[in-house]
Amino acid sequence: MNDQPSAEAPLAEAPPTLQYKARTDAGVAVDPALVAKSAGGPVESLIGFTEVLKHAGLDISADRAARFVEGALLLGPAEMRSAYFAGKASLCTDPEQFPLYDLAFATWFDPTIVARTPPESPSPEAAPQAGFGADDSSGSGRSGEVDDIQLAASGREVLLDRDFQSLSAPERDRLYRLLGHLRIRPPKRISRRTQSGRAGVLDWRRVLYDAGKRDAEIVQFRWRRRTIRTRRVIFLVDVSGSMKPYTEVLLRFCHAYRQSNSGDTEIFALGTRLTRLTRAFASHDPDVAMRYGHGAMVDRDGGTRLGETMEQFVNGWGRQGLARQSVVVVCSDGWERGDPTLLGTQMQRLSLISHRVFWLSPHAGKDGYEPVQGGIRQVLPHLTKLVAGHSLAALQQLVKEIADA
Repeated sequence: MNDQPSAEAPLAEAPPTLQYKARTDAGVAVDPALVAKSAGGPVESLIGFTEVLKHAGLDISADRAARFVEGALLLGPAEMRSAYFAGKASLCTDPEQFPLYDLAFATWFDPTIVARTPPESPSPEAAPQAGFGADDSSGSGRSGEVDDIQLAASGREVLLDRDFQSLSAPERDRLYRLLGHLRIRPPKRISRRTQSGRAGVLDWRRVLYDAGKRDAEIVQFRWRRRTIRTRRVIFLVDVSGSMKPYTEVLLRFCHAYRQSNSGDTEIFALGTRLTRLTRAFASHDPDVAMRYGHGAMVDRDGGTRLGETMEQFVNGWGRQGLARQSVVVVCSDGWERGDPTLLGTQMQRLSLISHRVFWLSPHAGKDGYEPVQGGIRQVLPHLTKLVAGHSLAALQQLVKEIADA
C-alpha cells in the first residue's frame, strides 16, 4: 500500500517541458510526415501543432499561428503549460472550440497538462445578473439599466481595439450591443433663419412695431439671432465581397447613428448598384432593420462598381440637394473593378457640393497600411480625411470627427 504513488505526486513534479515528438496513441489523427517535419525544435513543434488543429477542423489563420508561436516562446518555450494557455488564447475564437483544442493538445504534446488544467470559469457576461437576463425582484426597473451599462463598459474595454474580422460569434453579438451605447453627437450648422434672442442683431421691425404702439417712443430693443440646426450625415457603405468581414458591423453602426439622428441621416449601399437603406433602417430594433436591409440589397457580397454607383448618387441625390452642405462618409476599402478615374471625378463633384467628405477604410488603421488601391489613390485629393474603421475605437473616433465637422 505504501509503495503506490500518491494522487498528489504529479503536482509536485517540475513543470513538464515541450515534447518535440507527437503522441499518436489517442486523440485526433496526426500525419506521420508532419511528426517528422516538426522534430527540429520548439518552433517547428509549435507550428506542427497549429497544423494539427487545422486538420482537426479549426480555422487557423497565419496571423493567429504567428501570434501563438511568438506568445509561447515569450512566456517560456521550456514550459508546456505556457504553450497550452498561449494557444488557447490566440488560436481559439469560440469557447466551443476548447474541447477540440484540448484533445489536439493532448495528442500532440502531453495529456497530463489538459488533465491538470481547471475548467474554464464562466465569463462575467455569461453569469446571470440582477435585472439583466433575470427577474428584477426590486421592481424598480433601474437594476437592468445599470447592469446593461456595466456590461457595455466592461465589454467595450475588451473589444475596443479588436479588429472586426478577428471576432468570434459571441464577441460580435456583444459588439452589436455596444454599438447602441455609442455617444453620438451629430454635427451642427448655423441656419439662415433667425429667431428672437437676447443677443445678435437688432430686430428693427419689432422695435418700430413696438414704438408705434407708444407714440414713436422706443422703450425696448429687440434682437434676433441665427438658429443652430443639425447638419445632415450621409453614409455610403460598400457591400461588395471584399468588404464582407466589415459590412455587417458598419451597417449596424449606421443604424445606431440613424437612431440618434433620425431626421438628418441617410444610408446608402454601394455594390453593383445604388440602394437606399434609410427607410429599411427606420425600425428601432437593429435585427429587424438588418433583415429589411438585407432584403433590399440584392447585390451584397458581390462585385462593386464604385465609380458608377457614386455617379448615380451624385446625379440622382447629391445635386438635388440631399448632399448639399452635408457630411458624407464613404465606407469602402477602395477596390474598384471599373475605371478608378471615374470614381475620382465623382468624388471631386461630391466634395464641391458637400460640407465634409470622410473615407472610412477598414485597412487604414492597420500597421504598414499604404493607400495603394486604385480607388483610394484617385479619391485622396478630394477627401477631408481618410479614417480607420476596423475596430470599435476607430468608430468612436469617426463619431468625433463627424461631430467636429
